[in-house]
Amino acid sequence: MTHRRAVDLIRREEARRRRESRAPADRDGPDLAETVARSDATGRVRDALATLPEAQRRALELAYFHGHTYRQVATVLQIPEGTAKSRLRLGLQRIAEILRPELSEKWA
Repeated sequence: MTHRRAVDLIRREEARRRRESRAPADRDGPDLAETVARSDATGRVRDALATLPEAQRRALELAYFHGHTYRQVATVLQIPEGTAKSRLRLGLQRIAEILRPELSEKWA
């Protein structure tokens, strides 16, 4: 369950970035509290991502920040698709372990 929440957090952040890049420049800015909360969550996820081994981190960045599929990650990294899937799974598990205490407090 924590694993899925970590994945959802990463996906939400990427979706928000895509929406904001397409949004008109003259719209009202986001609420300050919302901006601070997003920034804090993004920082925690990025800190957790930075603790991963290079291979897992790179696979996750390609998949979740650049929108690549397992197959595309494997192609870009020139590794078998099964290896790409393993790296993504292991990386997400590790991020979930790191964020679990924070997520438990937030969702309790």
